[in-house]
Amino acid sequence: MRLVLLILLFSSPFTWAASADEKIEQLAVQVAPLWRAMKPVCEMALDNKMLPAVTDRLDFLNANLVASNLVEYVQSQVKPSANKAWSAPSWQAQARLEKAALKPAERDALREYYFKLQTQTPNPERVRLVENIAYMSESLNLALREGLWKTCYAIGFSDIEAQQLENAVQQHWITQEMGVRSMVKNELAAFHFYAFRQVQQQELEVMANVAQQLKAWTDLSAEQVRGYFAQLRADMLNVALLPISPSTDVPFLEVPLENQVPFPNLPRP
Repeated sequence: MRLVLLILLFSSPFTWAASADEKIEQLAVQVAPLWRAMKPVCEMALDNKMLPAVTDRLDFLNANLVASNLVEYVQSQVKPSANKAWSAPSWQAQARLEKAALKPAERDALREYYFKLQTQTPNPERVRLVENIAYMSESLNLALREGLWKTCYAIGFSDIEAQQLENAVQQHWITQEMGVRSMVKNELAAFHFYAFRQVQQQELEVMANVAQQLKAWTDLSAEQVRGYFAQLRADMLNVALLPISPSTDVPFLEVPLENQVPFPNLPRP
């Protein structure tokens, strides 16, 4: 599972933006690609006999897990942000640095930087500042992944109310939340350390202060991202599971003992 999560994080784009609307729009761009990457894992978690039963639900998710739906929902719930921090020169400079770090030519260096940080610890004060700057991206990305994973868990549930469903998927989510949170945090930290590698400490402090002014908007928007997926799961419950065809008992093929092969230990999804 950890390998799957790492693949998802490396294959998905980071969010950089100079305005509130752009931030949500660029977060939402990840929805469809992440769902396509996760879908096989979601199917593997189901009992084989359940797969035909969830066909309509998977089609429902394919149609609804698109960027525009998430953007419309969040923007309808969160009032336009008039915070002057969005137009601060340091915020604009941060957006430019993040955009530059996302250029295709930087990918190998960024990946190298990520693994470098696994063995080297940056200056503690610089770590604190980068964490403050990365708070927005980390919170929004974590909310997005929480929504996707919970929706993945919910696919096979039936004859259950929406609130009961939310309680059930929450129990699944808490078993892997720390793993997802750690990977999101580590990769976003590596990205920001790389993007700001030539920024002086004093300028980084200004960026961190401006980012903290947008914390309230970040928390509200992350909550609305979770709300979007909760509503999506509630709507998915209205898509009935298809009838499961009764299996026909077929005798197992007998194999001589000397020809039997040990069953491999397959990884659990």
